[in-house]
Amino acid sequence: MPTPGRGRRHRYTVRPDSNYCRLIVGATGLGRFIACAPYSLVSGLSAGFGVFTIAIQLLPALGAPPTGGRSSAIALNLRAAAASVNPDAVAVAAVSFAVCLLWRGRLNGILAAPVVSLVAGAAAGMALFRDAPVFGAVAGWPELAIPFFAMGDAAAIVEAAIILALINSLDTLLTAVVIDSATGERPGPAGD
Repeated sequence: MPTPGRGRRHRYTVRPDSNYCRLIVGATGLGRFIACAPYSLVSGLSAGFGVFTIAIQLLPALGAPPTGGRSSAIALNLRAAAASVNPDAVAVAAVSFAVCLLWRGRLNGILAAPVVSLVAGAAAGMALFRDAPVFGAVAGWPELAIPFFAMGDAAAIVEAAIILALINSLDTLLTAVVIDSATGERPGPAGD
């Protein structure tokens, strides 16, 4: 596995490598084999992404610090967070969620609902709900990190890149399935 001390540099190496894997799959036509994936797998993955996305937002919405995305830590800290709810944090979360739901139609074509929701929640937190906790300060631009890895880490980086490419490909497939069902079109695996 990549050395923990070089985590950010490894992430900056794995991400482009996963995109190269996806380009190779697309160029070689291997994408057509995604039709072999059972619908239950695609549906289950989609549900899992949704549940995990909601779960990682629950603690900050209640006013508790985020746990870094570990499911076990979220589950363990949820009871404590529910016992000590911060009303201002809940209000900021409610404003953001309401704006995201209500920002529809032509407005969403001009500016995406999640962006407006983020700005509205931040503005509400700064102007109205000042007791809502702030997690992580913005201290300026991040330091430039050039992708780097030692040859001993090559196998772990390639493995992580392939896994990330597969997950991103399945996520893209899920989006294509939703769009296909909404439009009634079916371009096929090569079109997706």
